Amino acid sequence: MKKKVLVGLSGGVDSSVSAYLLKKQGYEVISAFILISPPMLQDFFKQKKTITCPWSLDLRLARQVASQLNIPFYIFDFSRNYEKAVLKNFISEYKKGSTPNPDVLCNQAIKFGQFLRIAQKVGADYVATGHYAGKLKNCITRGKDKSKDQSYFLWKLDKNQIQKAIFPLSKLHKSEVRKIASQAKLPTASRPDSQGICFLGQIKVQDFLSHQLKNKPGRIINNKNEILGEHQGLWRYTIGQKIAGLRFTGTSYAGKDIPLLYATRKNLLKNYLLVGPLASPELYSRQIAINQTNFGKFNPSQQTLCQIRYGQAPQKCQVKMQKNSVVVVFEKQQRAVTIGQSLVVYQGDTLVGGGIIKSII
Repeated sequence: MKKKVLVGLSGGVDSSVSAYLLKKQGYEVISAFILISPPMLQDFFKQKKTITCPWSLDLRLARQVASQLNIPFYIFDFSRNYEKAVLKNFISEYKKGSTPNPDVLCNQAIKFGQFLRIAQKVGADYVATGHYAGKLKNCITRGKDKSKDQSYFLWKLDKNQIQKAIFPLSKLHKSEVRKIASQAKLPTASRPDSQGICFLGQIKVQDFLSHQLKNKPGRIINNKNEILGEHQGLWRYTIGQKIAGLRFTGTSYAGKDIPLLYATRKNLLKNYLLVGPLASPELYSRQIAINQTNFGKFNPSQQTLCQIRYGQAPQKCQVKMQKNSVVVVFEKQQRAVTIGQSLVVYQGDTLVGGGIIKSII
């Protein structure tokens, strides 16, 4: 008896090729488009007087792919689930001065959460997506295409979610995916890669946050406590971000070549933004505490590599499991460690754990 798999079709080339490959491999393939249009977003579009249906082309292409592959196609509206599990957390974390990664929550709660629950209701054995990642038994692994590897975003998945997941693109490079799509004459073959937040690709983060959060003016200072300018809200900045438009009259920079300045620290209590040149000590750290951790088969004696952001080259580190916390000590100083981002732990190409960056030690 054929195993049944529910494929999430997004209207992009990756999910399209995933469905195509699974059908060729002999699975009973059914497909679905995840509709995300919560009240919070509808209000944003209304206020901005911009497009009210940013996913219409995605839906049309997803439906065309399903029709061409002759597989059943459904539309699942996860708008309220997404708003509750992803959007509200996203806004709340920014309000607290953190810089969250909504794609991590989106994968856990939506793509391998609600979507998996629906899959089980319709009798599917697995769910499949177009992620560039793989799995080995109950562990997530890096995809073959290291430049596109998306395992970083999957560290929150639990054992059951991993067991029920299929990643058809795990052993393919992006160029091979495009070639397969072209040979199969899929309508998404030449479509550009999506960018931005999970399900919200074309929305600019700052525009959306500006609609949700109020301005809270404060000082921009350097480590000599000189006032260089004013910010309109700490949520508008992330650590390591270049800062422009500052005034330097009457400061230690007056009459000198002014270096590029970067956000180095945010003081929520006093509502000031600390800035400094790229070499500022405040911008570098070796020890990081993480919380909300999720660890699988972690071997303390094996070489460990960590990433503090997506796309970063893996960094040698030690993970110290303490009684009430997990501390990660890096071999080299890390630049622009950002509270709220995910720290993901690998041993070889296997993802063995992760957590949310809580503080710098």
